[in-house]
Amino acid sequence: MTKRVLIIALAFIMLSSLGVSAYSDSYAPRLVDNAGLLSESEAAEVLSQLDRLSADTGVDVVVYTTDYISFESATDQADGVFEDYNYGAGSERSCILLYINMDERDWHITTAGYGITAVTDAGLTYISDKFTPYLSDGEYYKAFTVYAEECEYLIDRAKSGDPFDSDDLPKEPFSVIGSLII
Repeated sequence: MTKRVLIIALAFIMLSSLGVSAYSDSYAPRLVDNAGLLSESEAAEVLSQLDRLSADTGVDVVVYTTDYISFESATDQADGVFEDYNYGAGSERSCILLYINMDERDWHITTAGYGITAVTDAGLTYISDKFTPYLSDGEYYKAFTVYAEECEYLIDRAKSGDPFDSDDLPKEPFSVIGSLII
């Protein structure tokens, strides 16, 4: 009888610990390349960069690619990936997630927690201008490393009390002809 109670208690403890791990900070890797854009060695390097950056900043920085046809917008798909894969660090679930759908040739960056503070609207414009030329050229490894570097820049800048804003964006060149017409 005591042996049976002991076995049941042990089974209960083991099952309870499984439930706890499901709700901890465990989630999918910070690089999910379902579209197969990177070689194995490139993927390992990008994942290492994303893991280091996320650990250093306390903000999950994620790249997720797919080639799946969807009837949702890239925004909805990115938000779904964030939720489905349980991304986000800490109690605020801080995250900056780059979602790329190769079949639809569309992408979106979704943010949560401190990621919202770090990637302002102006910051989104800035970071997009930095990595999208590489995406367009099919240089995915370079696009993802630049994305990670610029996320780090924006996070560091926000943590120093000076988040990137519209005053930081490069100004359009002054047009003499446009001024003369006005």
